[in-house]
Amino acid sequence: MKNSMFWLVFGFLFSFQKVTSENKWEYVPSGISDSIKTIQIKTDSNNSFGVFPTWGSAKLTNEGWCVSSKWKILLDGYPEVPDILSIDLKLSSISSSVIRIRFKFLLEDSGGTFIWYSNYAGLNYNWSPFYWDAREFKGLIKNFKKGMVEIQLFSENSGYFGADIAVDNYKGTNDTLGNVVIYDNFEKTTGILVNKKQTPNKFILYQNYPNPFNPSTTIKFSVPQSGHVNLVVFNLLGQEVQTLVSEEKVQGNYEVKFDASNLPSGIYFYKLQTGDFVETKKMVFVK
Repeated sequence: MKNSMFWLVFGFLFSFQKVTSENKWEYVPSGISDSIKTIQIKTDSNNSFGVFPTWGSAKLTNEGWCVSSKWKILLDGYPEVPDILSIDLKLSSISSSVIRIRFKFLLEDSGGTFIWYSNYAGLNYNWSPFYWDAREFKGLIKNFKKGMVEIQLFSENSGYFGADIAVDNYKGTNDTLGNVVIYDNFEKTTGILVNKKQTPNKFILYQNYPNPFNPSTTIKFSVPQSGHVNLVVFNLLGQEVQTLVSEEKVQGNYEVKFDASNLPSGIYFYKLQTGDFVETKKMVFVK
């Protein structure tokens, strides 16, 4: 009886291990040689972040010589697909032979199907946000089970090369930019944080949604400090067709509607300018 009680208590204690970033992420074999199969947790200016190592002997793909790595994270308890899935990225180290980097978001539903978004990331040694507007997939994924990130590095030549990619604040935004679910902030002692109200710490101009659109679309942007903000729409000839914002804004997250009912179909550009920050994105109006 005593022995049974001991193993019962031992099993109970063992089953409640602390969930940390190191064991929330599962390495996924990708078929392309990877040398390091665990993430690393580091601290920079008292801020903890993860590092996804991606090093190995390159294999030839239809896009060139490539080394890649994948990690999957369980998101049980968060079945809703977010409006925007995002993560902060920067380079930690990189070999000189890498000529471009692609970062992918992937989502898995209860049927095991992944829907993914990828883009080439213009990374440097400063933090920058990388995001995916996933609203068009909310009706396709019925039960948000797992998330995955993949890093692909390309070189002009074969050989051994790679990079360490620092990551932080893997999160989903729902309903408004202020309603944020942080899936992993890579703190050593905390698990998943829910509905953390966030104030922006950098300028962000999001892709409009929907895109293509008819006749209206929504443009969201984030302002980390007070200042005069201009958001202007241009046509292909560079002519200004509508000023959406031209006023002082305090720190916060904003959205504005653009109605193109009186404009011809075609490609348009919208530019956010405030202080030294300028960014332009493309959108398509189809009647």
